[in-house]
Amino acid sequence: MKTKFDAVVVGAGIGGLTTASIMVKDGMDVVVLEREDRVGGRALSIKGSEISDRGADWYREILGRHYCYLADSTPGIDRIVADRMLDGYTIDLGYHGVPCAGRGYLGRLTGYLGIDVKVNHCDTGFYYKGLFYTEPAADETRLDDKTFKICKEKNIDYWAFHTVPMSMSQEELNALEEVSLFDYCERIGLTADDVIWQGHRCNGTLFSTINNPHDISAGEMIRYTRDVIYPLIESDEPAHIGGFTEGGIMNWSRAVADEFERMGGTLVLGADVRHVEVESGKVVGALVMMPGGEEKLLHAPVVVSNIPVQETFEVVDASEFPGEFVSRMRALYAYGS
Repeated sequence: MKTKFDAVVVGAGIGGLTTASIMVKDGMDVVVLEREDRVGGRALSIKGSEISDRGADWYREILGRHYCYLADSTPGIDRIVADRMLDGYTIDLGYHGVPCAGRGYLGRLTGYLGIDVKVNHCDTGFYYKGLFYTEPAADETRLDDKTFKICKEKNIDYWAFHTVPMSMSQEELNALEEVSLFDYCERIGLTADDVIWQGHRCNGTLFSTINNPHDISAGEMIRYTRDVIYPLIESDEPAHIGGFTEGGIMNWSRAVADEFERMGGTLVLGADVRHVEVESGKVVGALVMMPGGEEKLLHAPVVVSNIPVQETFEVVDASEFPGEFVSRMRALYAYGS
């Protein structure tokens, strides 16, 4: 394998594969390094038979490496594995519905790359205190009868989260980046009833994989609505809210990875980045433990990191960054599902 590239991308999750594919399509010579034995990052799918073969501890470990946790199961996971109950199924790592049934950001990517990924759309909703509340499709306005009744009785504008920002200026939208989901919903009256609030909270968690509504950016969700949902509705095509990649979410990553390699990119699985090399303030490459145990320095003037940002300083010296940035990043904590 050669050792000189235009760019090194660390991590073959959706972010890394997206970045790498765009750079390769723009004519750059790019290598993607992934420490796992598969692409996907947190958007990972595992065959049930592999869990049966490798064991419950292996499954717990791969969950842990992606900030996920198996809270409980009935029967217990050891019994499930021993009796091979998962054989024949594909397990996604956490919740991996695809927004807009694959026609959101991921749809833009596959369209840009000219690849096709099969997504089956589905109805969405949430289950709360024994009842299921369905959401309308993105291009419909009719609410679940139970939701409609609550909103009418308590004079709650269910759609305010999406309609109020329509008249906002760019400066107001920018300010919402710093406003939490809870604070924004409280401001526009969506916390007046617990069912209505929990529905919006559920959407926020699915959108961000963040469980605490005080940590979710309302502005980030609103930008997605304005940039993706509204144009989809205006296109007059069916606008399903959710969907699932046929065969598991990893099929999306595999399709992008295959196209990346077809365009001339280099993908190395089982490659562990030990250190990003910097000389006189400039990146010169990455020191990598390659599959098989050989250590190599891959030279590149650009290194794109997709590891959790607070772990950045495990692979590049903190002294290369402004102190304020280092403090902010180290103070962050990771969420999973």
